[in-house]
Amino acid sequence: MTNSTEIVAVLGRRVWDSRGRPTVEAELRLAGGAVGRAIAPAGASRGRHEAIDLRDGGAPFGGFDVTRAVANVDGEIAGALVGLDAADQVAVDAALIALDGTADKARLGGNATIAVSMAALHATAAARGVPVLCFAHVTNLMGQSEGDFEKGEGDGAASALALIGATARAWRDQAGR
Repeated sequence: MTNSTEIVAVLGRRVWDSRGRPTVEAELRLAGGAVGRAIAPAGASRGRHEAIDLRDGGAPFGGFDVTRAVANVDGEIAGALVGLDAADQVAVDAALIALDGTADKARLGGNATIAVSMAALHATAAARGVPVLCFAHVTNLMGQSEGDFEKGEGDGAASALALIGATARAWRDQAGR
């Protein structure tokens, strides 16, 4: 039997950020049917420790096009992530970091890797039927992977499970499901 949060497809596409520049959107599809999408944020400032956006250069879109970053999502990144469990965010992020191999994400593009990482979080939250912010907050607050919660392992797992379940029920009730 296939894990419902197993990644079965990773897709990239060019979308437009708030300033009208191209950026990367990633979509992850899971075996159970859940889908997560995320768009690489458009930051105006550039710190020396920030990941590097992969841009095409050249004349189209003033050099800001992202066709190479999108190709990396559709190619290398998809190849590395299909078959992984999206619910294991640490493993997804570790795979992205290892695949890129640079400290500043310059090879695959910080815009490609952050969009894929966030899409994994969105897909897992969708698979669990909980709002992404609640899911991310509780997982980070407890310092455990989502899988630890399901197994009931680690400090606070029972209370985290109760919180996630109560939140999911409240959201479903509000939505009339």
